[in-house]
Amino acid sequence: MKNDILLIGQRRSVLSALADALAEDNLQATYTTAITTVHLDFNGSDYALVAFGRGVSSQQQATIRSAFTAQNPRIRFVEGIAPIIPLLKDQIRISLAQQPNQVPLLSKFDYTLTYALRVLVDVRHNCSVTLTIYHLNSFFKSSRQALLTRRLTAGKHILSVDRKQLGNFGTNFLVLTINDSELYVRTCNVPLTIMKNLLTKRHAVKTTLLRSVDADKAN
Repeated sequence: MKNDILLIGQRRSVLSALADALAEDNLQATYTTAITTVHLDFNGSDYALVAFGRGVSSQQQATIRSAFTAQNPRIRFVEGIAPIIPLLKDQIRISLAQQPNQVPLLSKFDYTLTYALRVLVDVRHNCSVTLTIYHLNSFFKSSRQALLTRRLTAGKHILSVDRKQLGNFGTNFLVLTINDSELYVRTCNVPLTIMKNLLTKRHAVKTTLLRSVDADKAN
């Protein structure tokens, strides 16, 4: 294949940075922002994998998948949920390493978030799982925090995580990796009601401190 990977999205800066990051692992990538004509501009037989950015709608993805699969039945597709280079790179790396028709170890990945984060994982066989959180702030600056690594037996499990490990503002991405051969991403944001409570508590603490300072000045 002339090129291994085709990156499709709206943000040229993210696509360029991802292509550079993939090149560090000797993976050749081409990128384009011409989303509406990409299935006409490129041929699926030239690529092993296509990665979609968040700016590619589900309908646009369907059109591209249909055209490229007709040209190359073995082509793979990755949906980049988060514009975070290390995470996108891991998604692509793991997808390329998977065997054709590989049966997923994961059968369910979900979570509930109130004042604690409870992650539901259902796996088909014994495996090792790693749970990581990526936080993206309003300035598109990202941070990463490893939450846990655990050996699981086949079946359902609930993994509990302290909510304080999540970023309160911006966007959180919960990432589950299984045996370093499967990777799943879920958007995981703090509910608005909890954020309001946090802001109320912060305001109360700030008000108390200001009153204390004013009282000291008066004395």
